[in-house]
Amino acid sequence: MIVADGRCATVSWVPITEHTEATTLCAGAAGALSVPRLVTDESIAGTTTTSTVECPATAYLLPPAAHPGEHWGVMCSMASPAEKVGLAGETLGESTLMVGGHAVTVEHTRFTLTFTGTEHGTNPTDFWIVPSSGLVVRERETVGVTQGGVRYDESMVATLTGLDPSR
Repeated sequence: MIVADGRCATVSWVPITEHTEATTLCAGAAGALSVPRLVTDESIAGTTTTSTVECPATAYLLPPAAHPGEHWGVMCSMASPAEKVGLAGETLGESTLMVGGHAVTVEHTRFTLTFTGTEHGTNPTDFWIVPSSGLVVRERETVGVTQGGVRYDESMVATLTGLDPSR
């Protein structure tokens, strides 16, 4: 997992060069983290595809002044294929994770992308976030999507191993 900071941060999952995923996170008022864009690049059997999901400013990874049990939802859009994608979010509560030997207090959230067009299925993803900084210390994703008549299932967990940047 690679975290790059700028006006908004990009969290990239790069298990192999043929499959990368990047989630853009933007800090907002009252500790909010919005998710304006999610990009997946895949190269399989000589075919390369890029899926970009664009979301409104109210698409949260962590809503403003989050509290356990809070739910939210928005409609996002994908350009290729052109279709709507539902995003439903939920705050699951606070917990403590060990990161590089340090106990870190995190907020556990889940958002689920629901595809209902030519690409259909769900993509629930859990995030464990340090609320004060927006740092994602753990991500767990489960994908079950059919695209072009082909079923695609994936499950992954990415965990930050240290709190100091590696350059």
